[in-house]
Amino acid sequence: MRSPRFRPSAALRTAALSAALGLGVAAGCRPAFAGFDASSGNAATKADEFFGALAVRFGVAYRDQRFEAIRPRMIRHALTPSRIYPDTTLWTSTGGGVRTVSVAGELVGDRYVLSARPGVPRPNGPGESRHDMHLRRIDDAIHQWDSTDELAVGTATAPEIFSILDGALRGLERPAGQVRNDYRAAFPKTTEALGRLVILDSLRTIADEDGSTMIMVAARLDPERFRPFAPRYATYMKEYLEPLRIDVALADASGTVWGIASFRRNLLELRVRSREGQLRPLGRHVTTARPDSLQLRISFFAKVLFFDVGTTNLIADVVPVRTDAARGWSVRFRREPTWHFPLAVSRLLRAPLRRPFAGEGARIEYIVRDTVGSQTLLARNIHIVVQESAIVRWLGALGATAMGDLSLEAEQEKDRFIGEVFRAMADDARVLLPR
Repeated sequence: MRSPRFRPSAALRTAALSAALGLGVAAGCRPAFAGFDASSGNAATKADEFFGALAVRFGVAYRDQRFEAIRPRMIRHALTPSRIYPDTTLWTSTGGGVRTVSVAGELVGDRYVLSARPGVPRPNGPGESRHDMHLRRIDDAIHQWDSTDELAVGTATAPEIFSILDGALRGLERPAGQVRNDYRAAFPKTTEALGRLVILDSLRTIADEDGSTMIMVAARLDPERFRPFAPRYATYMKEYLEPLRIDVALADASGTVWGIASFRRNLLELRVRSREGQLRPLGRHVTTARPDSLQLRISFFAKVLFFDVGTTNLIADVVPVRTDAARGWSVRFRREPTWHFPLAVSRLLRAPLRRPFAGEGARIEYIVRDTVGSQTLLARNIHIVVQESAIVRWLGALGATAMGDLSLEAEQEKDRFIGEVFRAMADDARVLLPR
């Protein structure tokens, strides 16, 4: 399900994140997979289930007739929910003032099908998914969205899956030439699949005397390189990707920076410092211990139709989730950013734009959770309150335009690429890991 927030291209985000994950794991090489613990089960099977589940879920999906009818209306009116709240035919269930759409994802024959129906059970096989989106009316113009997406990913535990990130960093704490040679040899299929879209422009690693390593990666997403495999999606990327500008800094309350990333003209650049797979402050000789929480400081600019829109000073508090059975992050937005709109739009009343950040603010959680006697689940939880107004309707129309420009054929091309990347990772892991 799409989350009810304005995004010039959520589809680009999905493709970019899958490419970044594939690149990070491949570059990290064998240490990225070290967390799949063979002592508690077949390591190769766990990795195969995990990446296979991602390939199935984020590969090409087919929607049943009911979900096909619901989905465009949910996207179009995510920021104007008063237009869909009264329509009881849209929802799979209603009760207590809450409207709900539930969607099951599962293999039907050789197709992955998303079907809207009430009472979807918890996913119980690799690749099965459940998506619940709830809408509650608070006032005539104020509504609350809560959604939960769950994906079953096999028998690897939450700590094992989360260790992929630490392992990838640990694998990068080596001379750059060694890393390049290793990932090409160890991950040939992943390298080939990613190479349809991603070019690794540069990789630099600098070892410091304190045992940490500065890691600098620059990777380019090239729509023209992608065009022979996905002509329609390449055109969509060229229209929406090239104008996109994003800057992200990970910092603590004192202002110490722990990592930076930027995206401009299709070039993704990342700079972090790592020691034994753990982030360290970017500054040399800074020995600050990692605090319990950090902040993401974000700026974002995009072009939709003839309009340049963006935001700066978007602050998110990031709190790690770490229990015996769960790993992840809780990300909360409680400060209104600085908005950048065309002059005519800037004259509209903007008080409703403060509403999502009021009180406890908007929240997104990304959690890997163990379940007793069943599948490990990847979960995404979203909570946001929206207040309708002229400017919010304008933003919603822009978002609907961007998503409307993504044809079914282009979306399937994008999904096919993502599925192939994850399947390649599963194939490479099958060779690397013991059975």
